[in-house]
Amino acid sequence: MRLITEKLTGWKVFIKPHPSLGDVTSIKNLLAEVPGDISVVEPTEPADKYIAMSKVIVGFPLPSTTLFTASLQHPEKIILSLNLNQAFLGDAYEKFSGIEYIDKESEFIRNLELIRDNKYNKKPSTSSSSRFSGINELLDHIYAKRLH
Repeated sequence: MRLITEKLTGWKVFIKPHPSLGDVTSIKNLLAEVPGDISVVEPTEPADKYIAMSKVIVGFPLPSTTLFTASLQHPEKIILSLNLNQAFLGDAYEKFSGIEYIDKESEFIRNLELIRDNKYNKKPSTSSSSRFSGINELLDHIYAKRLH
């Protein structure tokens, strides 16, 4: 989070935890030391609200359907899937059209600087439609990829 707030100074950052998380006190305590305008929202709030109001959507492992949803609802937005620590299932969006997969900190920093400087160019989608028919098919793909 520190990299984001350092590179995108003046930006408002929303952290939208997964609904299963419940209490966000530990996340708020952890982020209290990070400088910047960071808000941790209630996990039960719909992600769609924050996807719509955001310029950039960043997902962290474990993968969720938020990035997939964002790619369908707002394909023009910058959508980044981070896997800086090579987490289990963290590469689920590695070859997913419309979502940029990043697994190196230097690459993440470069992208944040491009975003900050309004020089980021989103890679064009390789197809006009998703290769998945919906969320269930995406989840099947994510879990099947690592569980054989």
